[in-house]
Amino acid sequence: MTCLSIVTEDRPATVAANPIFILSQVDDRRGSGIAFEVFEKDAGILKTLIGKKRLYYINLPAKMFWGELTELETCTSIHPALTLLRERATLRGIFTVFGDDDQRS
Repeated sequence: MTCLSIVTEDRPATVAANPIFILSQVDDRRGSGIAFEVFEKDAGILKTLIGKKRLYYINLPAKMFWGELTELETCTSIHPALTLLRERATLRGIFTVFGDDDQRS
């Protein structure tokens, strides 16, 4: 589990969701996808970020990446850490990662 934050130039990083549960390798190369699960109750800010490019930071492993939240849908959890919490409402999200030259649009 890790914390997902949004990094901005004009203020400190803002927590977007905590905790999130990473399902895929965290790869910050252009075109990569980062899949994760989050409890629905912890996803309020994420729901407003679908389709928007942002600079994100996750703390485990420590990594910053430019990305767009391209999916956030209801799911049945598959993350091993959530085995005993399968009854909780869960969302699965996917970030599409952009290269440094795609930072802002």
